[in-house]
Amino acid sequence: MANRHELSSIQWQVIHQILQTLPQVRVGNQARCLAFLNAVVWILRSGTQWRLLPESLGHWNSVFKRFSHWCEKGVWNEIHARCVDQPDLQAVFIDIQAVTDALGNPLDFILTGGQASDIG
Repeated sequence: MANRHELSSIQWQVIHQILQTLPQVRVGNQARCLAFLNAVVWILRSGTQWRLLPESLGHWNSVFKRFSHWCEKGVWNEIHARCVDQPDLQAVFIDIQAVTDALGNPLDFILTGGQASDIG
């Protein structure tokens, strides 16, 4: 399985194409933009505080400021809106009642009678 704290090259290509169409974003150096996105992914996946971002992923305050700027400009919403129909199927988790992709996005629901139990 790939490193779940970094974007794959395919994910980066999709997001990079989206970013190029957004007037409120200046990608500039692609490697630095990818490093920024990987730092954000690390924060989201680890669930830790910004101040605990490893220095190898960038200075936490710089990453946080850029993240906040993108929030204000609606960049994250735009990325989400354009990627929502492309689920991450790297790992699919199956629950008796729901099938989700690796990000927890629902793919399908199974309805059962009220007397059915989740216990297998």
